[in-house]
Amino acid sequence: KPLTLILDWLVNPDHAAIFVAKEQGFFSREGIQVNIIAPSNPDDGPKLVAAGHADLAVSYQPQLVVQASKGLPLMRVASLIKQPLNCLIVKKNGPIHQLTDLKGKRIAYTSHVEGTLMLSALLEKAHLTMSDVQTINVQYDLTQALLSNRIDAVINVMRNVEPLQMQFAHQPVKIFPVELAAIPTYDELILIANKNKLTDPRLTKFLAALDKATLYLLNNPEKSWQIFAKNHPALNNALNHQIWQTTLPYIARHPANFNKKAYAKFMVFLYQKQIISKPLTANKYAT
Repeated sequence: KPLTLILDWLVNPDHAAIFVAKEQGFFSREGIQVNIIAPSNPDDGPKLVAAGHADLAVSYQPQLVVQASKGLPLMRVASLIKQPLNCLIVKKNGPIHQLTDLKGKRIAYTSHVEGTLMLSALLEKAHLTMSDVQTINVQYDLTQALLSNRIDAVINVMRNVEPLQMQFAHQPVKIFPVELAAIPTYDELILIANKNKLTDPRLTKFLAALDKATLYLLNNPEKSWQIFAKNHPALNNALNHQIWQTTLPYIARHPANFNKKAYAKFMVFLYQKQIISKPLTANKYAT
């Protein structure tokens, strides 16, 4: 029976290790088949995994912690991107030069937890609150919303993707990384499974294939790109090639490993910010 994996977003170079595993035969060598699905809504993956309608989903560490604290049976089993990529961007030639300039402005985000959490933390750094800005959920339409001047700033963008898209559209941007808000480091992209199904032998095979694929990808970045581009002709352009190269340093070298101390520190941050009502030990939501 094939494994079903729901992405967090449309197919992009952040998912490189997954597609290398599929397209270079690492999954098939482990004796498994993986159906990879781009969701109609960025929030779909965790809900489908929690309900038992999908085996795996790409998600975000902040989103997972919030969902696990609410009792959803979700468990992190691997990391794809090992550090924050989330940032807020504005047009370089626009009226926003520092975070305090966001007061009264329209800010776009996507619907998952990470967007409003990170925006709130950045605003706090500028002595502002969410009530000082107007937030608009644009789901997949982040770059276009900024290009069309419908909004003044965008949160939830990945520093390795949307700033490059804007640059290619001849609209350079100013980047405000989430680290400005003194947020502890976290894994930007993770893979989650249903904690009641962790004994499924296909998961072990999946992780073994992902580990080998990641090593292959990092040792053969250009060859991996050529195969990815061939299999995704709509993405075969100079922009996505540059995004691919920019993403490589952020990829988790050993996907199954995670830093328990870093996870615990981030959990304490969420508790102190009253994002979650009680702290969880790492083994409750990550393995």
